Amino acid sequence: MKKRILIICNDFPPYNSVGAERPASWCRHADPDQFEIIVFTRKWKAQVRCLADYYENPPDAPEFSHYGTAKVFYCDFKPNLRDKLILKRTNKSFWVYLQKFLTSFYYWAPFFFSCTDSTRTIYLKAKEFLKKNLGSYSLIIATGEPFISFLYAYKLSKEFNIPWIADYRDGWSLNYGFKYMPFLQKIILKYLLRPLEIRLVKTSAAVTTVTEKLSYQLGELLNRPVHVIPNGYEPEDIEKLSPRALPFKDKFTIMYSGTLYPFQPLEEFVSFFIQFTKKYSIKEKDIRFVFVGSLHQKNRINRAFYSLNCELRITPRLPRHQSVRLIQKAHLLLFLASDSVDGSAVKIYDYMAVQRPVIVFRNDYGTIEKLIRENQCGLLIEKDQNAYEQLHYYYQNWILKNYEAFRTNPINIQSYSRKNLTNKMLTLAASYI
Repeated sequence: MKKRILIICNDFPPYNSVGAERPASWCRHADPDQFEIIVFTRKWKAQVRCLADYYENPPDAPEFSHYGTAKVFYCDFKPNLRDKLILKRTNKSFWVYLQKFLTSFYYWAPFFFSCTDSTRTIYLKAKEFLKKNLGSYSLIIATGEPFISFLYAYKLSKEFNIPWIADYRDGWSLNYGFKYMPFLQKIILKYLLRPLEIRLVKTSAAVTTVTEKLSYQLGELLNRPVHVIPNGYEPEDIEKLSPRALPFKDKFTIMYSGTLYPFQPLEEFVSFFIQFTKKYSIKEKDIRFVFVGSLHQKNRINRAFYSLNCELRITPRLPRHQSVRLIQKAHLLLFLASDSVDGSAVKIYDYMAVQRPVIVFRNDYGTIEKLIRENQCGLLIEKDQNAYEQLHYYYQNWILKNYEAFRTNPINIQSYSRKNLTNKMLTLAASYI
């Protein structure tokens, strides 16, 4: 008999984000003979190109579709006042300040006042569905952020006596962005939402997350074991690549893929690279940097590279398979890490899967370091003279056209296949049915 699972999430295709990839991969790789999956998510535009697109409720979006082995219900998104101000795209100071105030307000209000919740229809539609199918579904998985999905799962679990799993893609009250939040938002998170988080997740049958470090932190907060189901790479994308493909020949190319976060040391890396070019008298015109999917952050990137006279390319967000195909053309793949923030970025798995050396700046002494050392697939930039020598090794091999130096063979890469990780997640889920 098939095990029936209901998934609640905000991010889901066609929205192209790393957050959407996690639940989407479960739907793509679930065994249809063992599992029947229903997803409740919000409606999305076919392409989200800017912030305003995120806050729209597209009238032409389907209400129901199939994705992989799952059935998906797309629920109306109802923009709140803050969302409407963003959609107006106004730069007048009063409206900008009001928008900032409302951002702090809506950060907590939906958990206590349903009339302020833009995605409440996800909960209402799921509730209506479960009423019509009483006893048919045996488990709920809620994945966040946003963590309003945990509130929906908590309510549905209580109303229909169905166990639920809380899946953390990032921390909630332990979020890595805490130090960058406005003061008021920090107070709200620490003294209002943290107690709520503990109360909600206490009722879950299991808790999962993406890294060992976050698992430990959540275990301390929640006083319970937390299972680690890492993010990973999509095997179908890698299978379509040529295993003998070569990187660019005309320039020594370093690529970065994805969003840049405030804690990532981009500016520090550029300073380090400028010193590297001076130390070895490297011609800057022989260097190319490509930032894949980072067009919305072009101002920061351009400022950082102002003093480096190299070729600089910045692309808009690309479909996953196109992004993977592009980064395979790099000589080195850049990962900007921080020892103060746990590295759970999805792109590290794509980096390893395309078999190009990864340059980690700086060593995070955590998840990323462990991955690089275990799989022997790159270099960890430390604060010492050896860092320049490590980078120069790869540059010399480009000069000598020794392209085999840019091919890695990660030892444990198969364990990070989304297909295998889906099996791990659903095996865990089945144990609570």
